Amino acid sequence: MPLLSSHEGVWEGRYRHLDLAGHVIDAHASVLVCRVTNDTDRPYVQTNISLRDDGRSWRMEYPARQSRLAGVGRGESTVAARDLRAGDRLNA
Repeated sequence: MPLLSSHEGVWEGRYRHLDLAGHVIDAHASVLVCRVTNDTDRPYVQTNISLRDDGRSWRMEYPARQSRLAGVGRGESTVAARDLRAGDRLNA
């Protein structure tokens, strides 16, 4: 997973949603955790944790794997996100 492993680590900051004119329409604290695992079905997982000022929070996981394209010599990455469920909420 050389391509995806270069993203491994933790990022903490503020996520901002902008409109087409570049104005901030929403913002919240965010933590992204990118990790390489020993799981062959999910060798790379990015977890996004969003924390609102009013105490609401949620967590999304994006597992990915890299595969080789036949005869091309390049790889492609596949990312699958599951739907958010009530059990996914964090207690911030």
